[in-house]
Amino acid sequence: ETLIMYDEATNEAFELDLSEMGDLPGSSPKEQFKLMMNVMEESHTVELVGDEKVLDLDTYHLRLTPKNGDSLIGDSELWVDKKTWFVVKITMETGDMTSEVLYTELEFEPEFAEGTFALDIPDDVEIGDMASELEPDTVSLDEASEAIGDFLVFSEDDAELTSIVMHDFTKTLDRYEVELTYTSKDAVPLFTLSIFPAPEDMPIEKGDLDIRGNAAEYEEIINAYMWDEGGLRYSLIVANPDLSEEEVLQLTANMVLTSEK
Repeated sequence: ETLIMYDEATNEAFELDLSEMGDLPGSSPKEQFKLMMNVMEESHTVELVGDEKVLDLDTYHLRLTPKNGDSLIGDSELWVDKKTWFVVKITMETGDMTSEVLYTELEFEPEFAEGTFALDIPDDVEIGDMASELEPDTVSLDEASEAIGDFLVFSEDDAELTSIVMHDFTKTLDRYEVELTYTSKDAVPLFTLSIFPAPEDMPIEKGDLDIRGNAAEYEEIINAYMWDEGGLRYSLIVANPDLSEEEVLQLTANMVLTSEK
């Protein structure tokens, strides 16, 4: 019913009401599996390899193959318990990395002693509301520029800027992140642009895609473009499926710095 997080280093605690997340926390393994497959089927071809035993459980062995080479998630395989639909084993390729998750022991009807999930929080700690802490602040372009520096925005001739919010991740990631939402002049959703300091340990790999003279990456699953420029990382999630890549690149070419507006 409730998620409570206590940080011993800062002596802070926060609480989140999970009822705001709908049925997700309490969803069954079958519902979680169906949700995952609905997402993966858009970018991957699904093949039933056969029936196999894992942990003495009868499982379906599935193989998921990307429909094209641009997918962030590569070849994947799942072993799903026939009775509960619980994924007992999964292998997944992401870029040059291959990961495997395998349960070595499973108990589907466990009993927990009272107090198993009790959290010992000092009496002097006031528990804050996690939702309000995570909620971004509505800001102006000037306020956003003060936080992350001068950054690129879309031309007013090309798109309508409808909202500017800023996330404060200074405690966890030591940064602010600005998020701009754009629509067309007819109020049709176009895209969301997120901007934050470019992480030095996660550079954009040089490939076939180029945005504004910079190496760029495209993620098909979420229809997003990402590039670094002027020390900032730009992540553009396209909401309008009618926008072609050529049109997106032309719109980015027309971007201007906030200091030039």
